[in-house]
Amino acid sequence: MMMRMLALLVLVLFPAMAAAQLPSRQQPRNRLQLERQVMERIARQIGDSLQLSPDARTRVEEWLIETNARRRELARETANLRRQLAAGLRDETTGDAEFERLLGELRELRRRELERFQSDERELSQVLTPRQRAQLALRMARLQERMRELMMRRGGN
Repeated sequence: MMMRMLALLVLVLFPAMAAAQLPSRQQPRNRLQLERQVMERIARQIGDSLQLSPDARTRVEEWLIETNARRRELARETANLRRQLAAGLRDETTGDAEFERLLGELRELRRRELERFQSDERELSQVLTPRQRAQLALRMARLQERMRELMMRRGGN
């Protein structure tokens, strides 16, 4: 469950937080760079708090940065699918076949998310002890809460 929260953090909050940090005319150009800087800083803080060896720290940092891009793509697909479902529900002429197709896509996205979660668990288990993985999950959940609060104060979701 905690790793799922980590996934949600990377998926949803980092792109939104990074975008919120920039004036709107600079967002497209600097967003990815800012996201990477945020991820690198968080990775360093995590490495410090978990007292990781230099090798483990590097591997966790790389994992956080690499997985962010994959999760961001899944988040985009999920948001798009939710919009399609909502539009279908608003349109009374949408047929059952369309809903079946959309629900099938939703099942496929959930399968891919589970696959990503399992892959992440395998990767992290090669670097971190179970205690460190639990600490990481808790730290990421707390970070997610703080980021959500920040976004709420800024008038976000």
